[in-house]
Amino acid sequence: QGIDHMEYTLLPEGKTVAFLSNKGSDYSATDLYTASRDGKNLDHIADDVSSRPYYSHDGKRIVYARHENADIYKSKLSDLFVYDVANKKETRITHKLRGAEPSWSPDDKRLACILNGDGTHRLATLDADGNNLKVIYGPEKGVQFYNPQFSPDGSRILFGIFTSGTRDIASIASDGSDFRYELRTDSDERDARYASGGNSIVFASDRSGIFNIYALDLQTRSVSQLTNVIGGAFMPDRAQDGAVAYAQYTAKGYRVSR
Repeated sequence: QGIDHMEYTLLPEGKTVAFLSNKGSDYSATDLYTASRDGKNLDHIADDVSSRPYYSHDGKRIVYARHENADIYKSKLSDLFVYDVANKKETRITHKLRGAEPSWSPDDKRLACILNGDGTHRLATLDADGNNLKVIYGPEKGVQFYNPQFSPDGSRILFGIFTSGTRDIASIASDGSDFRYELRTDSDERDARYASGGNSIVFASDRSGIFNIYALDLQTRSVSQLTNVIGGAFMPDRAQDGAVAYAQYTAKGYRVSR
């Protein structure tokens, strides 16, 4: 039901996936759901979630963003929320932050996120309770960032970047130093995620003319194609057993595939 089933993240053990869907609607407002990897045990978690959900490494919490009313005129700004899986309780951890796309540090004590102001994005980190916000990288005006993710050892943050033309994939040291491009080509590369203990990344690219899922070995710099769909494949995540979940675009809209 619905046409948008997207923004996926696997539980670290690889058996459960959290994703956004407009299930039951014909417009693009999305709620957060979880389900087992075989598509069963569907559970509605939260309404009107606006960015990719991420499980904590212990699997006990999910972090995400949602637009909330910011004033009496019902202007909406994006803030960060944490959902306790066992207690089924949501906690709002920021207020009027304009923060989006949060993800966990390896020890689950810190978050990386994107701050938005005047059309320009900045990378920031903060404690998992919303305190101790620190902007670590803010380039020239107009640059856009996407989906920041800590490396498994916490030393770097991987993210998408748009300066002009198409998206690329970059990383930066977790203290904000040592910016570098991991992939920068004429193709559009996006939705990057660390895999294989940080030795590779999985990502979506349109290098064949259709978006498919690829893997980049960070040591050899070799790229291998993981999917071959005809509609489009986006937003991959790779489980510890090697299985890849992604958003597949079909004639009926997006669906969860692996």
